Amino acid sequence: MKVETPAGLTEDLRETQPPPAQGPPGPAAPAPDELAPPPPDTNRVLIAAVIAIAAGAWMLGGAFEGFLARPLALLAGAGGVAWVWFTGRQGLPAALQYALAPAAFVAGAVAGIVLPNATGVTGTLPELVVRAIRNGGLLEPPVPFDPGWRFIIVVLFVLAGAAAASIATGWGRPGLALLLPVPLVIGGGFIQPKGAEVVSGSVSLVLLVASLMVVYAARLAGESGASRSFELRQALRGAAVLAGVVVALALLNRTNFLFPEAQLSRNLKPQKPQVKPLSAVADRVLFTVRSDQPGPWRLGTLDAYDGEAWLLPPFDTDRFVDVPSDGRIAPGTGESVKAEFTVRGLEGFTLPGMANPTSIEARGTGLAFDPRTQTVRLRKSSSGDGYTYTVTGAAPPSGARLTQAPAALSEDLKTYLEVPEPPTEVRNVLARAPPNPWERLQFMRNTLYEKVVAAGSGVPVDISPERVDVLLRGADATPFEITAAEAMLARWAGVPSRIGYGFYRGKEMPGGWEVHPKDGANWLEANFPGLGWVPIIGVPPKARSSLNDEENNRLVSLNPSDELSLQVYIPIQLEDPLLLYQVVRYWLGVAFPFVVLALLCFAFFPGPLKLYRSHRRRRWAESLGPAEQIAVEYAEFRDLAHDLNAGDPYATPLAFVERIAHDEEHEEFAWLVTRALWGDLGRDLRPEDAQAALEMGRSLRRRLSRGQTATSRVLAVTSRLSLRTPYDASVPNTWPSRRLRLRRPGAARAIAASVLLGMVSCGGPDAPADKARLPDRILPAEVRGLKVAAEPEASKAYKRAGKRSLVATGQVLTMRRDDVVQAALQVGAFKPQFDSDDAEVRRGVRASIENGNYRFFKMDGQWIGEQRLSELSLYLWFPRGGRHYQVLVARPELGIPKDLLRDVLAYQRGDRS
Repeated sequence: MKVETPAGLTEDLRETQPPPAQGPPGPAAPAPDELAPPPPDTNRVLIAAVIAIAAGAWMLGGAFEGFLARPLALLAGAGGVAWVWFTGRQGLPAALQYALAPAAFVAGAVAGIVLPNATGVTGTLPELVVRAIRNGGLLEPPVPFDPGWRFIIVVLFVLAGAAAASIATGWGRPGLALLLPVPLVIGGGFIQPKGAEVVSGSVSLVLLVASLMVVYAARLAGESGASRSFELRQALRGAAVLAGVVVALALLNRTNFLFPEAQLSRNLKPQKPQVKPLSAVADRVLFTVRSDQPGPWRLGTLDAYDGEAWLLPPFDTDRFVDVPSDGRIAPGTGESVKAEFTVRGLEGFTLPGMANPTSIEARGTGLAFDPRTQTVRLRKSSSGDGYTYTVTGAAPPSGARLTQAPAALSEDLKTYLEVPEPPTEVRNVLARAPPNPWERLQFMRNTLYEKVVAAGSGVPVDISPERVDVLLRGADATPFEITAAEAMLARWAGVPSRIGYGFYRGKEMPGGWEVHPKDGANWLEANFPGLGWVPIIGVPPKARSSLNDEENNRLVSLNPSDELSLQVYIPIQLEDPLLLYQVVRYWLGVAFPFVVLALLCFAFFPGPLKLYRSHRRRRWAESLGPAEQIAVEYAEFRDLAHDLNAGDPYATPLAFVERIAHDEEHEEFAWLVTRALWGDLGRDLRPEDAQAALEMGRSLRRRLSRGQTATSRVLAVTSRLSLRTPYDASVPNTWPSRRLRLRRPGAARAIAASVLLGMVSCGGPDAPADKARLPDRILPAEVRGLKVAAEPEASKAYKRAGKRSLVATGQVLTMRRDDVVQAALQVGAFKPQFDSDDAEVRRGVRASIENGNYRFFKMDGQWIGEQRLSELSLYLWFPRGGRHYQVLVARPELGIPKDLLRDVLAYQRGDRS
């Protein structure tokens, strides 16, 4: 049977019959169904798979640093598709395709180990993969393309490309070529670096649309043999529309509508340093260094003094500057020294360096330089074993050059002179000191060394001006107290100073040193105009002997920011007219799924309605007789043809046969209907005639539908033509014949009164809200070996937050080990007008805490939001009841933040005492 479609194409709907058998009569074999669409062009399907996997490779590869990720992912995906093409072309067994899995792992290993390694990370393949996952920082792209990530990307795209091509060709469905690449594109879109979202998204969108066009061309080539000129016209139309979409995306991005600028504000303050005792540190090689000088190798500085203790500088990533590709960070003047570092067992992001560095040469990217502390730091991941880099710095100046340094200071150095008024003994020493800055500093230090006696370990402690006065009169002091007193004396002498910490010397090896934790040290750093920060190493001549290895003149394992800062998170209401676009975008996002669902329901509801109509018609006909049953079956056939836009909907049954291709079954059905309803058979109809009409109608509907394209069949489901203008109006129809109207004038008034009464009944005074209160069980006295202590001063921040705060009261509790804060729990009770059951309240609280990017998981029936920051792990949750929220922050070095979280939840539920 052939159907004339609106486009002028002819669809072959004829079901041919087999030739009569030449042998003895017997059961004939079933006729082949020629109405089934021919298989699509395999080559086009594979091309569509390659283009689709290229979209995923472009998007996901953009999350990594450098240019290697995208071409490597594309080659891997194309290799997987090529394997499917090769096995199919050579007629190899389908099971041979499974051999691609071990081949993918081999290719990944080659990419991870054999290819040039610009990052310097080494190790076995499992170690590389684990290190890449731990250090990759997918939430903070771009991610260094470590060997472990190379292995993962190659294996992922080889298998994804092969799976997409195999599914699409094996099932004969070209559209399935996009089944796996699309999730890769969507997932990669969430981890794009800042500023690269539009470029990555636009290119991926172009590739996906190109793949869809190839899929469409493959279908046309298989079903109707469309010409190349037709395909070219379709491609040009799609390219024009796609170009408009890309331009619109670019314009929206320039308005910050798609990716608005984040408005984050953090109150960064100096902190006390955290020290690990030498007995708690495993002896290992931290790093090796090849250089002509023994150090010192700086990890950081203590440059702020609050009147009682020396503090670390505030940790502010905005202060860091990226190290350029040539490595030069400062102009070099005079002589220089070089040091080649190789990381071994050193953990964290900060790398050892030297004073006054001028250049840093390293493989790969991602290095940042802190001008304030003159330290080097990796941006996104830790270094790993084998990471090598070279630091070039100014050579230490001689005493003669220091003596000739000018005394004038710039404004930015005066902050390093902040210190309280000197005590009596310090003033007496200053009165005898020479005027030259370098000689004055040396006089102050020598005076201290003549009196003080070194005793104890080099652990940072508070040191006040009165303590320095005591040391100048003669007293025992730890090495850190002596260094801190030197820095304070330098400031009183008018020389900018601070305390440097890191490592000095180590185990000597050919050409350099092997540094262990026991080689940790601290020293005085003084700044002289034109010479920069100068490390001044000195050992007091007087020292009290000790049998304790920890009581020496070295500072052990001082870390930049191990002391957990008690930053209280308090959500507040913001009144900002600029947030209107965010409100509009939010409600558009909320309404979009419902709008789409409503549109789909509106578009496809005719399908279920037609099924119900068919059921209703047949039940109606069964109660009347064979003639009505035949009429119903023919009406079903003609209504389907009407929805498919096949033939003339107003033609009689015999005339309708001529409108489409000749078909014997169709002709027989038309004669049966004509004779049964208007001819000679009407007086002698039997149930067998109705059964024949049912079978012929079912066969014709099936073949008529299968002969159309998938698009035509979908449009037929959504069509309302047969509902509004059915072929036979005498049989039941489910479409209303006219609009429903209110028959009585008083009905409108009754409905309006009912609505008004409902609105009034829903109003009234609000129920009295419960007074904000904290839960009865928060933390026990000790949890996982950590002692719990309340922080009343920090808890006062909830009351000082003001009227805009969402919180009425709160409590801060710290968990300590050896008097060092390891974790903290913050509990805030909402004001009566706020409730965490409100999605807007939850969203506002999450957005106001750190960067607002969470990874959610469920623990003991409670949803937890997790943020893994460089300096801490943060967990936020809203307990049942809707009256408060809780925040748990813990140092990453604690190692058990989730176990600690589980114990906290169990205690609050009452499962643990």
